[in-house]
Parts: sequence; C-alpha cells; structure tokens
Amino acid sequence: MARILIYSHDTYGLGNIRRMATIAEALVAEDESASVLIITGSPMLHAFRLPPRIDYVKLPCLNRSDVGQYDVKHLAITQDSARRMRASIICAAAVDFDPDILLIDKKPLGVMRELQPTLEILSRRARPPRTYLILRDILDAPEKTREVWERNGYHAQIERYYDEVLVVGARGVFDLADEY
Repeated sequence: MARILIYSHDTYGLGNIRRMATIAEALVAEDESASVLIITGSPMLHAFRLPPRIDYVKLPCLNRSDVGQYDVKHLAITQDSARRMRASIICAAAVDFDPDILLIDKKPLGVMRELQPTLEILSRRARPPRTYLILRDILDAPEKTREVWERNGYHAQIERYYDEVLVVGARGVFDLADEY
C-alpha cells in the first residue's frame, strides 16, 4: 500500500486546499492501494466530501496579514507556541504514518519553518520518502516572488529536501522556471 502525505499550510480561502484535495482524490482513484493523509491548517477541509482512503489532520488555524505575517487565529497562545504545536503535530503524524511520498504545497519549509523538523527526520530514515514540492504556475509578480525566495533561501531548501518540483499549470502560459 502506497502511503502519501500531503502538507497544505493553507490558512484561509479555498484555493490551495481545494487543489491539494483534488490531487489526493486523483491519486486514490488512480491507485487502489494508495492511502492519503492531508495535514492542513485550513478550516474548510472538513466541509469537503473526501473519498475512502483519504483522511486529514487539522492544524490550529493561523491568520495571514496583508504583509504576509502570521498570527494565531483562535487560540489564546503566542505565535511561537502555535508554531511549535503545529510542528509537533506535523512531525508526529508524519513519523507514525511513515509515508512513501510527501507532497508539499507551495512553501518548502511550511509556514514559519514548521515543516523543517519533519523533513529533517524523514530524510534521515533508512527509507526516506520521495519528496515533491507542488507549486502553482503563478505565485505572484516575478520580482516579488524572486525576492521572497531569495530572502527565505528556498532554492537551497529545495536542493536539500526535495526530489522534484512539480508545477500545476501550463508552461506555455507562464514558465515558472524562467520567470522565478
């Protein structure tokens, strides 16, 4: 049985989590042995009708400000406490689920680097999972995206933890590699 872990940091809206849920549905439809666990901060995933062999772990909600800063949405805890809690939940779920494949949505180390401990632990296993970063083709204006990626060291993180980057979109419409 193939075990696939999907991380979707989604903090609001439906775009990212809907896309990742659609990918999960396609994976279980294609492979009768596939089992998918989605880890998300989205408060909306519970409203989706998920087919058999897909389940999810809900992380505490975060808000994202207009300038990209995160804070705690519902719990009376600090941002650092929320980050540690989310990182612990992600790590425990990933270690116990023992995935064959990791699909990470958009942020190479997750929100506030919460995914880094999990990536580090899983990459050291005797049988590490294949790890893929999933990007939609248009993230933001090219100059803004390049600045964010440089500031956060995303290229080095991808080299260290990822087997491949998969792009959802049409290269003829927007060539992510050329633009970013």
